[in-house]
Amino acid sequence: MASREDTKKSSSRFTKIIIGIIGFFVILIGCGFGVNAYTSSPTFCKSCHEMQPEYATYSESVHKNINCVKCHDKPGIQNIIPNKVRLIKEVYTHFTGVPKQIVVKNLDDVPTENCLQCHTKTKLVKATGDLIVNHPGHILKDEIPCITCHAGISHGKIAARGLNIAENRSKITQLNAVEIMAKKDVKPNMGTCIDCHDKVNHGEKPWKDNNYVIPPLTQNSTIIGVTDNIAQDQKTQELILQAIGKQKANVKISMGCKTCHKIVNIPIVHKNMDWQVNHGNMAMQELDKCLTCHQDSKWVKAVPKENVTSIVDSGNQKANYITNYLQVKEQSRVNQFCKACHSNEPPSHTQSFNWSTEHAEASSTDEEKSNCYICHDSETPKQGSTVPKAPASSCQSCHQYFEK
Repeated sequence: MASREDTKKSSSRFTKIIIGIIGFFVILIGCGFGVNAYTSSPTFCKSCHEMQPEYATYSESVHKNINCVKCHDKPGIQNIIPNKVRLIKEVYTHFTGVPKQIVVKNLDDVPTENCLQCHTKTKLVKATGDLIVNHPGHILKDEIPCITCHAGISHGKIAARGLNIAENRSKITQLNAVEIMAKKDVKPNMGTCIDCHDKVNHGEKPWKDNNYVIPPLTQNSTIIGVTDNIAQDQKTQELILQAIGKQKANVKISMGCKTCHKIVNIPIVHKNMDWQVNHGNMAMQELDKCLTCHQDSKWVKAVPKENVTSIVDSGNQKANYITNYLQVKEQSRVNQFCKACHSNEPPSHTQSFNWSTEHAEASSTDEEKSNCYICHDSETPKQGSTVPKAPASSCQSCHQYFEK
């Protein structure tokens, strides 16, 4: 029969074992939480050199005080292990072969439920009061992923712009990230809204397609999501005409500017009776101001390829515009907003059967001639000219001995 002293020793030994086991699990759990916290931090993410562009742009974004996993990992304790398994795959990739480009491939990489941890889904109007933002309709009714519109919020669409490829990783730093994160690349692009609304009017739900929300990257294309062809140009012009009320369409969602904008600040000069005839003179003097609204990127769901060095060297500063006749001519021929009207002959050209013999009277002064030269060339463009050739090549095509 065991003595009382042996029983006491056995009980003490058992207690120590229990305390040791509990202590082991406490330490293990503590280490687990510590490792989880560290591997969930931006500090861990930036430890891999291939993540330098992503960390630099993140540090300049409105999300810079939020851990990366808050956006990229599904919330909830039940998702911790699956999230870490995915992380292990990324660590394995780091040691076995760094990818040429870090990209978001699926909608699950930035799920809407993550955004809703911080943001409301009931917002109807932008804080400034100028933009109607029907979040309940987009999120609750149609289940449109947030990144459909807000793709650039944390990283400025650097993947789509071709900036985070291997040869650029060392060029994007926290010192120059402010230039990379320009307003046009961070905020939603109006062209995305227009393109999506147009597809809805044709019975489509484009946000259901992963490749629409996250376009596949192609090394050779200059613009992601846009095909450079006549059909695309005509489509863009059609949408522009609808927006400014020149072309009506019986659609589910109106394409007019006031459908989404509560405040549309149309310049006073645009309301002048002779504006349609004389706006070219203002374009000559203030083309940069015109392009604030009338640039193709505003109307097309497009992500142009860019160069890191050029962006940083320019400091994202808008160059002062100097009156440039050739630049105005080029814009009038390639800009879709201009072409929406300029592709049609002016009324003066069609109202008279004798225009071919009478047009000299309308171009007797240098100023009048300069207006003509926006559409017509005074001479055949030289080889290598950046200005697209006009349909009617030049005055010399009829006037062989024409002098300026």
